[in-house]
Amino acid sequence: MDRASLSAAPQSTATVGGTKSAEDVIIDALLSAKLSVDAHARLQALLDGLAAEFDMPFCLISFVHSSKSLIPFRHGVDAESFEHPVLGVSFCQHVQSVKRPLPLIVLDAAADDRFQNHPLVAGPPCVRTYLGAPVRWLDGSYLGTVCLLDTRPKTAMSCDECAPLMRAAEQVMREYARGCDRSPPGTMELSAHSPGLGWQ
Repeated sequence: MDRASLSAAPQSTATVGGTKSAEDVIIDALLSAKLSVDAHARLQALLDGLAAEFDMPFCLISFVHSSKSLIPFRHGVDAESFEHPVLGVSFCQHVQSVKRPLPLIVLDAAADDRFQNHPLVAGPPCVRTYLGAPVRWLDGSYLGTVCLLDTRPKTAMSCDECAPLMRAAEQVMREYARGCDRSPPGTMELSAHSPGLGWQ
């Protein structure tokens, strides 16, 4: 399926009676896209570099498909650890559902009412810090995140400091758009790079 076909996907927003949401249709197509060997290497290097830059042990590309997170690329973690069949309070699902073009910054998940009972917080690997940049398709659909996780809480993190993560999310969509045999725009319109912006 090429970029034009994906942009014309039905605009349903939930899976009802077997009908896929527009986001699920796009994610299915992206995950079946034929990424080049170089694209695979670039995306893996992207995650490895982010983990090193932020000094955080886990880095993932996560697509939120229905109620499950699908992880095509990862650093420092087995995909099965994060691919739960039901993630009602999932970090990545939270980013997708809120639909804001800003990073989600969680400094200590154990002290955050939204996430403190999440199985990845209450149990192994005991996630504390989460930084997630929304991955948006060319029509603006929110598909998932590029995210960093740590078992250590942080005391502070600004939106400006998350700018590399936002740029990484743009690169992910460019790579997948190429995999759909269509060139993406030169840049994707995201508004999270201004000083002081962000949400917690």
